[in-house]
Amino acid sequence: SGCEFTCVRNDSSAWESHERDFAVTHTRLINKQLKLTLSELTSTKEELKCTKKELKLTKEDLKSTKEDLKSTKDKLKSAEEQLTSLKSEYSTKAELSAVAAQSADMMWKL
Repeated sequence: SGCEFTCVRNDSSAWESHERDFAVTHTRLINKQLKLTLSELTSTKEELKCTKKELKLTKEDLKSTKEDLKSTKDKLKSAEEQLTSLKSEYSTKAELSAVAAQSADMMWKL
């Protein structure tokens, strides 16, 4: 019966040792996973910083493009006003030319 007690005790001690080893191994695995997760989070944080910078640049590009479009719109409006003025001037010249032609025709008839 003494042997039986020793064997059971040895088995129990071996089991406790196995449980400790398992707990240590499990803890190490968890720590490695946490380090990997931390590394991934750091990487993601850096990627987000880059994305934020790219978005800021894109926003600035869009603002610049908007200003360019406004400038182009203003130039087009100015050109349209000049064209309207030229049309009006041409129309007036055409009318004067028609009146002059009529006057010349009338003078010949007299």
